[in-house]
Amino acid sequence: MTSTVSKKEDALKFHDAYLTEMSSNLQENFEPKYEDDLFDLDIETRVYVDKSESVLVEDEKLGIFRVFLKFGVRWLRDRSVVEDEKEICATIESEFVAEYIINAPLDQKYLDDFALNNVIADVWPYWRELLTSQCSRMHLTGVKLPILT
Repeated sequence: MTSTVSKKEDALKFHDAYLTEMSSNLQENFEPKYEDDLFDLDIETRVYVDKSESVLVEDEKLGIFRVFLKFGVRWLRDRSVVEDEKEICATIESEFVAEYIINAPLDQKYLDDFALNNVIADVWPYWRELLTSQCSRMHLTGVKLPILT
């Protein structure tokens, strides 16, 4: 590892991750507690970096780097006569913000690359715990998210 890479990694330190939005929904007439075929539902997931921003101390390149991430899961049932068209039975979606302390000047390209390539792994445990807990409350089963390291 070069000293430049090491210095850049030291310049950005994880500070906090928190939930800013969350929604969950069961479609009308879908009651997972009483569904016989819950394990037959298809499950789709999504995760992406929505945006990022730097909150800098005036006249310096020091401050807080914030990254906004969107996560979601939905349960789908194939009930249509049209091929590949599925009914959405349930959804759980959230937005998290990850905050990093900027301890040294960093260029925007580095911050953008960091947001796209590193932040999801830092926030993943928060999302995983939220999803697991909400699934339990809604009697939804069958979601197994991997542990990201």
